[in-house]
Amino acid sequence: MAQLAAGAELVLQAPSEIGSGRLVQAYSDKFRQLPEAELPVPDDGALALLLNLDHLLLPTAGRLTEGRLPSVWHDLLAALSARYPTAVVSQRSLGELAARIPEPSVYLAGNHGLQLRGPTYAPASLDAAHDWRPLLDTVSERLTAVAADFPGCQVIHKEAALSVCLGETPPAAMAQLRRALLRALSAFENLQIDGEPTQLHIRPALDWDAGSAVDWLLARMQQAVG
Repeated sequence: MAQLAAGAELVLQAPSEIGSGRLVQAYSDKFRQLPEAELPVPDDGALALLLNLDHLLLPTAGRLTEGRLPSVWHDLLAALSARYPTAVVSQRSLGELAARIPEPSVYLAGNHGLQLRGPTYAPASLDAAHDWRPLLDTVSERLTAVAADFPGCQVIHKEAALSVCLGETPPAAMAQLRRALLRALSAFENLQIDGEPTQLHIRPALDWDAGSAVDWLLARMQQAVG
C-alpha cells in the first residue's frame, strides 16, 4: 500500500474493506498496532497542553448552542490543569466556553482565539473584536433575515464573531442559501469568511487567529511556570 510504503505506521481502511464488518472492533484492533505513545519533553523545558474540544461539545440536532462536555473530560481537564498549563481552543464564544468548562485553572480561547481568559488575567482587556460589535450586530441582523427564508438555517452571534449553521437546511435549498448568504455578506467590508460544508464562520478581518492565540498562550504559560 502506498501509504505504508511512504512511511505510515498505520492505515485505517474504509469500512467496506475491513473484513470483520464490526467497525468499532475492527478499528480498535488496528489501533492496538500503534506503538506505545511517548511524549518527548526536554529536561529543561515546560509542557503545555492545548486542546480543541469542539467535536466533543456535541449539540442536539437543531439545538446547536446546547452541547455539553462529557463528565469524564471535566475530570481529565481538572487533573491535567493541576499538573500542567492547559488550554482549550474553541470556535465557541468565550461565554459559552466558560459555561461548559468551569475549571478555573484552564486557559480558554474562544472564537478561534479572538477572546482569551486565564487564571491570572481578565478577558475584557483581551477581546480583540471589542470595537467590531456594532458591525457584527448589523451583519447578524442581515443574515438572520436571509435565514428566515430557509428552514433549518441558524445564525449564532458569538460576541466577537458569527456562525451560520446550515446542517439542518434541506439539501435541495443549500446552493440557493449559500448564494443568498454570500450576496448579503458582500455588502460589508473588513470581514473574514471561512466556510465548512455545514457552517460559515464570519469574524473581523484582524491579523489574529487561533494560531496567534496559541502562540500568545504558550508565551503566557511559559511566564507562569518560569
